[in-house]
Amino acid sequence: MILVICVIFMTACEQNENREYVHWGEKTEIDIQRLTNNRIDFKVKNDNIYIPEELLKNAVACCT
Repeated sequence: MILVICVIFMTACEQNENREYVHWGEKTEIDIQRLTNNRIDFKVKNDNIYIPEELLKNAVACCT
């Protein structure tokens, strides 16, 4: 049973590491706040926001 839980946990963590991020837009405080409030993962690089490709629809729904 513990082995199964460990495998599931490792698989879930691995999926987040291999995500493909897409450009969302320029960094603004309001967009950072909206994404955070809606629990949408994002990265900021060179004053641009990048979100996981699989969360693109969620980001469009909450932040446009």
